[in-house]
Formats: sequence, structure tokens, C-alpha cells
Amino acid sequence: MKFLTIVGLTAFLILPAASVQAVTLGQMEDFQNGPGGWTAHSWISTGGPAGEGDAYVAVWSGAWPSVLSIGHREWNGDYLAGGVTAIEADLINLGETDLNIRFKFLGYGAGTVTTSAFLLAPGEGWRHVRFELSDITPNPLEALRVVTTISFVHKTGLEDVNGTPVIGSFGIDNIRLPPEPASLGLFLVTGVLLNRRQAAKRP
Repeated sequence: MKFLTIVGLTAFLILPAASVQAVTLGQMEDFQNGPGGWTAHSWISTGGPAGEGDAYVAVWSGAWPSVLSIGHREWNGDYLAGGVTAIEADLINLGETDLNIRFKFLGYGAGTVTTSAFLLAPGEGWRHVRFELSDITPNPLEALRVVTTISFVHKTGLEDVNGTPVIGSFGIDNIRLPPEPASLGLFLVTGVLLNRRQAAKRP
């Protein structure tokens, strides 16, 4: 593949808090019908995690290292009201350099990323990753109420504001806001009922 020098920076849009709607648990992008507004450099019609016929998108940076990032501003909204606690995706390293992928979002115009990075090594095939939104730094949970852009970005350290310049490439598919496991929901409901019974027994 001939790599081109493209800066994969993501744009963002500041929205009034009152106009932001909650996102939906289970929301998913599988790229079967194209890049769907994401900042991808290529839409590839086959070779995704499911194999033949499974489409995905890819980003790259070439001879002059640039920030390696894929993002979307239409996945914006109120992540707290939507009950979003994590985001999942399938990733593949298409280059020859180790990548450290973090989930990043903009809220109130301030960039926030996951403290933990996912190491994506060359040649290991598709990997499934889950980023917990409780693992963000800095930790302004209120920013989750007005998310204006989400992105997946190569960052070797938290001091890199936008991302770390690198010569490399990665593909991404099946971006999803996973619902909480049914067992967790049952646990929460049970906890609420127990608290109510204990409160009722108090004098």
C-alpha cells in the first residue's frame, strides 16, 4: 500500500447544552454502507472481522508523520443521560509500527482521553477492544453531558494533546455503545429494592 501524508485531525462542533440529546445504548456503526461521515481515509468493502464481504474503514499517515486518528461528530450527545459507560470497536494494525489507541472525546470543547491505551501490534489481526468511560483523564464527567466529537487516536502519552505523530495505519469496524449486561441491571434493581425495604423497617 502506498501511504500518503494525511493529517487525521477531527473537527468538532460546540452545541448548546439544551440542544444535546442523549445517545442510544446499542448504537452501532459497521460501515457496510460506506464511511458514514467518519474521518476515514479509505472505505474497504471486504476483509473486516467477519471476513469476506465485511466492510471497514482505515486511516494512515505516511512519509511525514502525522496524527493518526479517526473521528465522528455526529455521535455527539449526552452520554450520561444515555447511560453510556463504555464504547467498543474492532481494530487492526495495517502498518509496521506498534500503535497505542485511546478513546478520545470532546466535551465543552475540551479534549478528554482514556488513561489506558490499547496496544495494537502489527500482524496480529483483528482485535476487539472496550474502553471504559470511567477511565478518562482528566475526569470531567460533566463533559460527558455535551460530547461534541468522539475519536480513536494513537497517543503514546497523556501529555499529547491531540495525539502522537506516527507513520502507520489502522482499520476499524463495529463501533458500538454496548448496553450493560442484564446481570448488572438485575443487580442494580435488586439493590434498589433492598434499600427500600431497609428504609421501610427503620423506625
